Amino acid sequence: MGRELIWNPIFETIVPNAYLYWNSKLYAVLDRAGREIRVLEILPGYSSDAMKVRVSSVRLDERHERPFCALSYSWGGHYILRRVISANEQAYFVSATVFNALRALRHEQEVRRIWIDFICINQKDEAEKQNQLSLMGTEAAEEHIPELRLKDDQLKAIQKLLQHRWWSRVWVVPEVTRGKRVIVKCGQFQLPWEIFSAFLLRSHRSPNFQIPSRLINFVNAVTEMKSPDYTDPPRDWLDLALQFRQRVAGRPRDKLFALLGLLKSAPNQEILESYTSKYDREIFAAFARNYLVQTRDLSLLALAENREVLGCSWAVDWQKMTSAEWRDYDPFFSDDISPEYENMFWGEHFIVSPLVQGLNFKADGDQPAVCTAGPKGWNSLKVKGWKADEIARVAEAYDVESVKTDLTSDQEIISGWIKFAGGPWADPGYQNSIRFHRAIMAELGDTEFLDKLRADQTDVPHDVESQEPPLQDNLFEMKLLRLRQLKSLWAGHRFFLTSGGHFGLGPAKTKHGDHVCVLFGCRVPVVLHPWPVLSLKRREVDSYSFVGQAHVESLMYYEGDMEQNIKDKKIKVEEFVLQ
Repeated sequence: MGRELIWNPIFETIVPNAYLYWNSKLYAVLDRAGREIRVLEILPGYSSDAMKVRVSSVRLDERHERPFCALSYSWGGHYILRRVISANEQAYFVSATVFNALRALRHEQEVRRIWIDFICINQKDEAEKQNQLSLMGTEAAEEHIPELRLKDDQLKAIQKLLQHRWWSRVWVVPEVTRGKRVIVKCGQFQLPWEIFSAFLLRSHRSPNFQIPSRLINFVNAVTEMKSPDYTDPPRDWLDLALQFRQRVAGRPRDKLFALLGLLKSAPNQEILESYTSKYDREIFAAFARNYLVQTRDLSLLALAENREVLGCSWAVDWQKMTSAEWRDYDPFFSDDISPEYENMFWGEHFIVSPLVQGLNFKADGDQPAVCTAGPKGWNSLKVKGWKADEIARVAEAYDVESVKTDLTSDQEIISGWIKFAGGPWADPGYQNSIRFHRAIMAELGDTEFLDKLRADQTDVPHDVESQEPPLQDNLFEMKLLRLRQLKSLWAGHRFFLTSGGHFGLGPAKTKHGDHVCVLFGCRVPVVLHPWPVLSLKRREVDSYSFVGQAHVESLMYYEGDMEQNIKDKKIKVEEFVLQ
């Protein structure tokens, strides 16, 4: 049995790196060109015997001659290395999770060959990690054994298994999808994945066996990807990252790189090389920049509005796409990032949202994006467009938490916005009244509906979130849906006035002095925050932060011949350096 080391808080910071450095002495350099990996042999023994293993290298082409299985497990507590085993007759430090998995898999009489990432990959060699990730798409393992140590009768074991944090891992997706023969193992109980998944799909509607829809979606997705007819999604890596955005990873960068093995097309080499970067934020920026430059589709910016990378406002921090910290993630009860609250005016390119159904804004006049890497380092992106206006005044923001409250706060905020815009107006047909309603409703409703909301006459309940519409009451249901849509639209936004007299709705981060711009390739205007550089001659803008999307009542549809207007210099095209 492995010896357990005394634990204290310093083991969570300094000591793990020292242990990993010690462990790295075990490894010889792999032949990357020869597609070489390491395989672990668990030497036979009884429960009371010391844990002994052998680590050797093997080429993937030889895997059928010496088959092995791959172990899938939860990395929880991995950096608290409290156990010592013997690997190639030298001391090797592992976590309790790894040790318990090895002990559960050890046979009393026979050698067992497995692949386990913590031991088979040198954790101190980032270049090796990147290379091994690129091989994850190869069906190297004869089996994949999700080792979930649960001891109970079969039904109770499955019920407990479904609540295990293992299901929340992003690595589960390639492990289950690419394994040739996947075995789900719970203590002494085990089932082939095909039987296990069929049982879940058959039983999830049973009132006595509740299964979260998130898990059923995962099973359906894996079933589709295991099909020989499966092809890469339209936007390749990005679509996979969005599909599995709720899954968690111990290292934020693995929210992306864990999915590489699912792609049949080769990813961009620059992105692969970025895996060795010291900082996850640089990897996320490289991923976003590659997509934006290659596709010239700037709608990815919509996802960065509330989940931007620290120091890089235009790139998505994929760790923030998960609604809970990975250590606290509960696959049953952690809230989803609901598409209804994504606050994207043009979000149908990514997540289907009721906010955008039927809308087809064309603020850019369908001009293709002009997007290149910026001149200021890893967090720099250069785009083209024009400055349409400037924010003169901003009103109170609509708090995100108000989405789940009753109508009282809505009435107060909307009434405040009306006064801010110069209302209330006696005549609903007055031009400013029409402009105001158009600005804050993003074409989701009409003046009459909003006026009734302010007067508390919408005949929908104050407790919007918990209310279920009466059966066969279609009118009631439509009104309730419309109100939920509007509350979702306003959440995290604020009303503003521009220097040119326009009414608009923008992110809560919008400030006085921000610029309202139209970027080529963007269907809606955006708010950019200027960062000036002081010179002896004049105050010049050096770069911008991406604040988010805006709905400005007079800018949503470009009217006229844009190309001609650009030639006639009626539109002053500029380059914006985003950081």
